[in-house]
Order: sequence, then structure tokens, then C-alpha cells
Amino acid sequence: MKIARVTAHPAQVTQVATVDLPRSAAVVWSFMAAPASATQLMEEVEAAVTFPGSPRGLGEIQVFLQRTATGRDIVAAEVIEYEEGRRAVTHSLGTTYPSYGVLTVEPDPAQPPEAFGQLNTAPHTGRASHVRGLPDDLDRPCCPGP
Repeated sequence: MKIARVTAHPAQVTQVATVDLPRSAAVVWSFMAAPASATQLMEEVEAAVTFPGSPRGLGEIQVFLQRTATGRDIVAAEVIEYEEGRRAVTHSLGTTYPSYGVLTVEPDPAQPPEAFGQLNTAPHTGRASHVRGLPDDLDRPCCPGP
């Protein structure tokens, strides 16, 4: 790691990825809404769960166990905005500098309703270079249910 600049002032960094998928928006949402999908998408994530006792959707706390160069870290995020099947916004918990993630799933307007899903995500964990492709069998449930 090379530090190019150190500043005492906060800086905003934004990552955005858009992926067109030949799956319905509902299928894409059901895959992405499960925290465990992160284990299939980001190579440094070993495990991801919904914190026991937290609700699904708004107020949900998601916990990620990540490998790092020095061992492992736990990262937690809380869902602070939620529109079922379409949009979720998270913010980090337990960090000095807050970060936010936005997941938006939209049907492709050029296709018949529910024919294709478009995934727009601004992740707060992981680097874009470490994001894996979505699995081909996206129609199969990714993760065990509650």
C-alpha cells in the first residue's frame, strides 16, 4: 500500500457499478438482499449474516467477516432506507468515518416487465477490483433463509 496524501479533512469517495442482468428484477433483488450474497461477490468476504434479532429490511444489521492482509475484520452495516424489491441504503456501524452503500434494482424499460433486472450498487465495503461476477445460477437461492 502506498499513501499518496494524508489530510486532516474528510474526503468523499464514491464507487458505482451498474450491471445489466438477464434475470428478472425480483430474482436479482432476492439474491442481493441476502447478506450472504457478499461471499459470492467479494473475494475477501468469508461470511456475511443478518445480526440475530435484527429485523429484515429497514433497521436490519448486516455483519461481514472479511480477510485482510493482517488477519480478519468484522464490518457491520445498518439498513437506513428500504424499498422492498427496489432500493436499500446502508450506513457503516462502528467506524470512525461513516460510509454508505446504496443498492438499486430496476427492471429494464426496454424489455417486457420483469424480463431483465439492472443492478446499481455503491458498495461501502470491498474495492471494485475485488468484486467477483454474479453467479450464472442467480435463479437458485443463494443463501439459507432465516
